[in-house]
Amino acid sequence: MRKIIQFFIERPIWTNASIALVLMFGLWSLFNLNRSFFPELDPNRIIISVAYPGASPDEMEEGVSIKIEQSVKGLKGIEHIDVTSQENIAQITISAFQDADMEELLSDVENSVNSINSFPQGAEKPIITRLKTNDMSSNVAFVGITSKNPSKTSKTELTKMANKVERDLLDTKVITQIEKQGFPENELVVSIRENDLIRYNLSLEEIATAISLKNNDVTAGVIRGRNQEMNIRSNSRETHPDEIEEIIVRTSSKGEKIRIKDVADVKLDYAEGSQEARFNGKPSISLQIQKTADEDISAISEAIKNYKKEFNEKHDNYSFEIYFEFNEMLKDRINLLSENGIFGLVLVLLSLGLFLNIKLSAWVAFGIPFSFLGMFIIGTFYGMTINMISLFGMILVVGILVDDGIVIAENIYSHFEKGKSASKAALDGTMEVLPSVFTSVLTTILAFSVLLFVEGLEMMREMAFVVIACLAFSLFEAFFVLPSHLSNKKILSETKNPRYKTVTGVFFMIVGLVVIYLGALLVSASEGGFESLFPFALIITGAIAVYIGFSTSPIEMKVRKGAEWFISKVRDIIFRDLVKMFTSEYNVFNFKLFKVRRLMFFIPFIFTFTTISLVQNGQIGATFFPDIPPDFFNIEVAFNPGDTKVKTKDFVEKASTILLEENQRIIDETGDTLLSYYTSTIGASMNLGQFGNHVGMINVYYKTADEGTPVDTLMNRIIRRVKSTPSGKLASDFFVGGFNRFGADIEFGLSSEDDQELESAKVMFKEELAKIDGIQNIKDNSPNGRREVYVELLPQADIYGIGKAEVISQIRNGFFGREAQRVIIGTDEVKIWVRYPEEDRNSVADLKNMRLKTMNGLAIPLNQVAKFSIGRGPESLKRRDGRREIKIDATVKDPDEVAKLNTQISEEIIPKLSAIYPNISFEKMGQFERSQKTGNSMMYMTLIVLIAIVIVISLHFTSLYQAFLILLVIPAGIAGAILGHGIVGIPVSILSAFGMIALLGVLVNDSVVFLDKYNSLVLEGHSSKEAAFKASIARFRPILLTTITTVAGLLPLIAEKSMQAQFLIPMAVSIAFGVLFGTLFILGFYPAAILFGNDLKRVASYFWKGRLPEEKEVETVLKNHKNIQEKQF
Repeated sequence: MRKIIQFFIERPIWTNASIALVLMFGLWSLFNLNRSFFPELDPNRIIISVAYPGASPDEMEEGVSIKIEQSVKGLKGIEHIDVTSQENIAQITISAFQDADMEELLSDVENSVNSINSFPQGAEKPIITRLKTNDMSSNVAFVGITSKNPSKTSKTELTKMANKVERDLLDTKVITQIEKQGFPENELVVSIRENDLIRYNLSLEEIATAISLKNNDVTAGVIRGRNQEMNIRSNSRETHPDEIEEIIVRTSSKGEKIRIKDVADVKLDYAEGSQEARFNGKPSISLQIQKTADEDISAISEAIKNYKKEFNEKHDNYSFEIYFEFNEMLKDRINLLSENGIFGLVLVLLSLGLFLNIKLSAWVAFGIPFSFLGMFIIGTFYGMTINMISLFGMILVVGILVDDGIVIAENIYSHFEKGKSASKAALDGTMEVLPSVFTSVLTTILAFSVLLFVEGLEMMREMAFVVIACLAFSLFEAFFVLPSHLSNKKILSETKNPRYKTVTGVFFMIVGLVVIYLGALLVSASEGGFESLFPFALIITGAIAVYIGFSTSPIEMKVRKGAEWFISKVRDIIFRDLVKMFTSEYNVFNFKLFKVRRLMFFIPFIFTFTTISLVQNGQIGATFFPDIPPDFFNIEVAFNPGDTKVKTKDFVEKASTILLEENQRIIDETGDTLLSYYTSTIGASMNLGQFGNHVGMINVYYKTADEGTPVDTLMNRIIRRVKSTPSGKLASDFFVGGFNRFGADIEFGLSSEDDQELESAKVMFKEELAKIDGIQNIKDNSPNGRREVYVELLPQADIYGIGKAEVISQIRNGFFGREAQRVIIGTDEVKIWVRYPEEDRNSVADLKNMRLKTMNGLAIPLNQVAKFSIGRGPESLKRRDGRREIKIDATVKDPDEVAKLNTQISEEIIPKLSAIYPNISFEKMGQFERSQKTGNSMMYMTLIVLIAIVIVISLHFTSLYQAFLILLVIPAGIAGAILGHGIVGIPVSILSAFGMIALLGVLVNDSVVFLDKYNSLVLEGHSSKEAAFKASIARFRPILLTTITTVAGLLPLIAEKSMQAQFLIPMAVSIAFGVLFGTLFILGFYPAAILFGNDLKRVASYFWKGRLPEEKEVETVLKNHKNIQEKQF
């Protein structure tokens, strides 16, 4: 290694070539990286969907779901199989383990499902889809086409316009993924007139058969002549209602033709139960625009905006609206993080400039952009994107990156001050600290590597990658690039005769700071790519101006003198006396064992236990995941299944009015405008999980800028008023809230083979939850379905020779419909349905009076051969891993109480229910499940990494004892991180724990540097006490400087109040405060810990050998040195 470093010092052109290569390829990689909201992750899920028109949930489960479940349940790599059976459709979701081979699993699933040959007649072919991106990373925007003048544009015209918009967007070639939402489905309806059907002695089956057989285009063959070939075709397929009405059903013996129009009316209409959507109260149709993993969100968003401008200029009756755009939110958060990152970088540079030669600190700081560019190069191959998590990783590592450079630069400078040449100082100074620096950075890399393997929050892996890649490149820069540049005497020498006066220097610095600020603004505004070169050039130009103004004027000398005076006063007056006191031999209570230095050893542990008690007593909050306000919230309602749209429409209209009124009241009271716009949908819900005419939803989008009035104020006012409305009182389920990124606050799964017992347990569980103060929005995923009419044949049916199968078939054909054919109209597949008109099937009386056709041509009323009863069936049936399951979830009023309430439920309610219902299994889900999964995985990986860190440190110090001595600082550092949450006023969460894991490496870094200095002093002949004292004084400045740079890099983010930063603040607080308190204990109490360890070793030796050895006899470094000398060849 010495020869390699010497090679770079002697041949600086190699260093500059390395910089040029990293600069060139790094910038190219940066400009070619895609942007996404969150990292692109494989969701490890396969969805199997099967449509079976007209089937009930029970029929779907028995005929489809269970068969698929049984066929795939033994496949390798499956973690869970979740099944939902509801009217007309079954969906089976296969969740795989994180390390599963998804391509192999997909192939196995396809083979298993396609081998099933016993699906019911009428069930469609299963659709098997492997999800390749998660929702947050794949979504780009929600857009819609709104009718400006509903009186001038029909629903059909709006649908046609929406289809045109979809085609236009796909034609841009930038947009490739569009999903229709609330899009009304067209169908051709053949409405049978029953009296005419009976008059002509026809059946619905005959009508459907006539359409399917006679409405076709058929190629019959080819005429192959000598000179040409011609196809033989019959072109008789029609899609217009008038043409379909002309289809001949039957021709009598007399030649009389009976056409469809003689017994039915045909019209093109929308499917019954189609969803209805509105934007700000006007009819609209929504489109969800998505992206693939290799597409850029910025380019797609730009295409959407351009299309919006063109569309709205051309159309007077329609408007193209962008409801929600993820790229705008991403840009806001990138801007926020960029501003905080640049501000943090400036603070780091200022910190370096205060204590180091500005030229020296400039080259130390050069390690930051160099490491970033190197990381971008590796990131291109890793598949990294510019997103919130990767940006946070960059902010996180800013202060850490310069730690190794500071240690090396300081050591080189100290060798130079001893009279060595610049080249010799660079080589010797680097080699002296190379082992400790390498060990320190390696332990930090190991600490962050935990996040690469933690389950449950896989998105954090990209943050870990950023930090690890940056640290790896920082080692190359610190060992080869930095010594090469510091081998120049001009850089190490102080500037004795400044070129400019103070006023000129100040002018340069002000101009430079202004230019940097303008560059930062332009970086935030740029869309990425090569257009970012100009703002980056501005930032570099401004930095050069600041550098010139500071280094070529008396400013640097004055500032550094002031900083040096301050540091020396703190170190030599305050700190020196404290360390002396902490390592004092003074006997407390005149008891020899109670020396001050021994008692000081326990101070960090007392601090740790005190902090933990604050958490246990609730003085410092603790929760699973931090409470992050959603970007929009929903107002959702569900009436009884089977209720018509009338109730739902009434609720949505009244809730919309209340929303607008309450927003206006807040404007009048505070001047804050919260509401941006809202959309409404009838037929679907997001959080209630129900679909049909009985459910409705309003999506409320509000301004994410920091308004004085929290959005909770608007939500609470809406809840209070909506619940008091007549339609609100009639609702069977009601929800107001936002999407929780980490899962439901409270969610438990109940599973059993006994449906009745499961239903009873569900009711009791919900009743018990309602008794707990602080829990609201209690709901389950198994609401009652719509009312059902049960048909049972009477004995009289045998007289007419009609069986149950024939009766049910005719009822189904008349009331649900018989699908005759599917045709293509435009680009849409349209079904042709044959059934009774809606007015002939809207009551039980219509069913009873329906006339059945017998084999001999008689038409008899249904009520003569059947009796009827009324009941209610399930809305949907859920299964998980082969057992019936019901999920019950709720929200918590105070987010900090989530962990406490979940624990209370687990310890009080579940044991109570288990005693009453022993056959029911209870499963923790939502945040509880995710936090336990993540926590267990994190504990396991942290244990492995700690062992790896101990091994690395042991190899470095050639001592297991000193490795454990290094780890002593960790408890106090973690306690400091927890106390920091109390100071800032946020609860400790899983994300905080991620920061604490990362903290391990930083704390070990400082401890290694300290212990290295202690060992070198012992080798020089100092006593243990002197070595501990002098090591603390000697390492005061570099450890303090690394702490200041780390904290300064994170301080802007911690101080950020914006909603966009709340996701990242817990980790930043953990690292910043953990380093801050950890540094205090390293510098102040670590000497006492070293001496206490020596005392223990002496006592152990006394009991083992029978005599009390001298302090130096138990010093690890001396023993190792002696062993090496004895074993030299």
